[in-house]
Amino acid sequence: MKNLKVTVALFLASWFLMVQTGCFGRFALVKKVYEFNDSVGGKDLGGRFVKQLLYMVMIIVPVYELAGLIDSIILNLIEFWTGSNPIAMAEGEQEIQLVRKDNELYKLTATKNQMHVKQLQGANAGQELTFVWQPQQNAWYLHCKGEITKLADLQFGLMTTTAHFYLPNGVVLQENMENT
Repeated sequence: MKNLKVTVALFLASWFLMVQTGCFGRFALVKKVYEFNDSVGGKDLGGRFVKQLLYMVMIIVPVYELAGLIDSIILNLIEFWTGSNPIAMAEGEQEIQLVRKDNELYKLTATKNQMHVKQLQGANAGQELTFVWQPQQNAWYLHCKGEITKLADLQFGLMTTTAHFYLPNGVVLQENMENT
């Protein structure tokens, strides 16, 4: 019960931040799920039936819903602040932004499935970290000071879909959604 309260509190805080900053993005992850769904089958009646069946399964197993949640909470927020969504970028495409906060200057470099942050000026000048999306694992990782830390992942099953959020103190928040 406590994990559910913490999860709901984190969701509401993220939602509040998103709404207050007005970060409405391209929903690139949802579009990728849709493109995958659209690539199955063909244009004939049998292919359209397969597409519709897969679509219904992906609604029941909340693939679209979880993709929308990740887009809303993480990817669209990155897109709002940097002007680019790392999931929507093509291979080799890159966007660089300089961000100043007080006396600190940061360089944000977005490439496909990555967001690299380097502090250029300030007390921690030279420090770097990278957020990496691993589509094969449906997971976000943080690369910092030679260490790789898993931040979140999604596991899709026939009966349940599970989202894990890994906190710095070692606590893992888990949200199970039963597919009915």
